[in-house]
Amino acid sequence: MEIEEHYSQLSDTQVPWEISKADLDRSAHRVDMQIEYTDVTGACPECGANCPKHDDRRQRSWRHLDTMQFAACLRYSVPRVRCRKHGARTVNVPWAGKHSRFTLLFEGFAVRVLQAARGIEEARKRSGLNWHQVNAIKARAVQRGLSRRQAVTISYPGIDEKLFRKEHRTISSLVDLQRGPCDSAQGRLLDGVEDRTEAACQALIEQSLTTEQQQQVTGVALDMWKAYRNAVEKKLPQADIVHARF
Repeated sequence: MEIEEHYSQLSDTQVPWEISKADLDRSAHRVDMQIEYTDVTGACPECGANCPKHDDRRQRSWRHLDTMQFAACLRYSVPRVRCRKHGARTVNVPWAGKHSRFTLLFEGFAVRVLQAARGIEEARKRSGLNWHQVNAIKARAVQRGLSRRQAVTISYPGIDEKLFRKEHRTISSLVDLQRGPCDSAQGRLLDGVEDRTEAACQALIEQSLTTEQQQQVTGVALDMWKAYRNAVEKKLPQADIVHARF
């Protein structure tokens, strides 16, 4: 098996993309894989129409999953296509999200490290990344999750407050108490806002639940904080309020 074919299988690179060259830099502990686009047409990222290739943009690189002890990078001059409707547009690459310099497989690994770590600082050290890179990966993962979220009936949400940062600032969170991880009794987190005022709680309900979902709520669990109670009575007047014991 040729080395290029070997790395194509490892990185799951498929037609019309192929790995044309693989360079191993032992001193830098890195493998650079050069990708070529083999087709003369491509899909417009705006409308999906099959369009003729226009030109190639400057070369970019994406951090991929490590190959044994070596950091792996994909290098590629992303082509543009000429769409009749939208003009020259850069094609989407299948291995990474927009504006990211990490492959989706690497970001999936980084998210699992985040979930297992005690915080961003520990996660970034284990991933070999800086704080901004880890935070950006986390933000993109949240957006992907939100885009897949379905507007299911949420009958019993809960509202709670959490302290964060050294200044002991407060956030208010809303969770779906009927759904959540199997090993958690806290429910599925829907959204959060800074502060615990009545206005913040109203905004939390509005951005977490659609109008239809708000009408389907039958009960809300919360502590005895007056601002929360007032917000729930205004936004979810049909719902019973269940106060937490403490």
